[in-house]
Amino acid sequence: MTATRELPQAGYLFPASAPAVADLNGQYLQFDNAPSVPPLAHDDARNLLKRSAAVLELFAVACCVQELLAEQGARPLPRSRAEWDALARRIKELSGLDPRSVVDEARHVLQFPETVQPRVVTVPALAKAIRAFLDVCPIEGLERLAESVGMEALGHRCRVAYDALRSCVSRTDPHVTEVLRLVGHAYSEGRLSVTEIGLMLGREPADVVADLESFGYRRPIEAITLKKRVREELLKRMREERLSREGRAHPPKELIARDVIASERIEGVDARVWIARLQSNPVRP
Repeated sequence: MTATRELPQAGYLFPASAPAVADLNGQYLQFDNAPSVPPLAHDDARNLLKRSAAVLELFAVACCVQELLAEQGARPLPRSRAEWDALARRIKELSGLDPRSVVDEARHVLQFPETVQPRVVTVPALAKAIRAFLDVCPIEGLERLAESVGMEALGHRCRVAYDALRSCVSRTDPHVTEVLRLVGHAYSEGRLSVTEIGLMLGREPADVVADLESFGYRRPIEAITLKKRVREELLKRMREERLSREGRAHPPKELIARDVIASERIEGVDARVWIARLQSNPVRP
């Protein structure tokens, strides 16, 4: 690899993975929108799924690397191990993938050539190339194939990486405002709450969550774990609010918004249309 053997830069990635990508594009011609799957032997299906997962995951990681480096502007590449570790953590937060494991597997599965001439790749060019690959990748067909041969885990890996790639491309789209990018990173690091971002953007918290997560901004467990003092304060306020209602069902606006956000994030249901109705016609005992 180039300056770092652990994190793939796009200028190395695309020449190194070009043969594997070209082969996959040819195999993807076997798929269509029908519910059937190509008549592949078990080993051939496994090989196709493994190579697809490796390329999708590698592209997702490389896209995040390029995106994060571009945010640094004219700053040089990280030099120390600690700086590379910090960058790797940010990549995992954005993509949900461990970059070092992804690169190690890609080298083995895709059989990178020994020598590669790196190229200069800009973020817009990278987004365009990845968008083209996503256009030909039959993700639903790969999931059906994985299910048909009992390899659902590989199909799930393809889906997770595919969604991460779509989010990465969306974040690098020029139509996405710089404000959303800035608050998105602050949100994923736990420095801004949904309510605060909503005030900044003039939007409801549920809409803010929908926008942020559509671009791949989400919080790791470390950023949402409550400290003991904060947890005790929340529990105290909850108890006081419950006692003040004296058993009457009259949920405040914050609890309604919380339930809507939970519905969207956990159940995949867009419940925003019910906010106004619940607020204007609260449940009575």
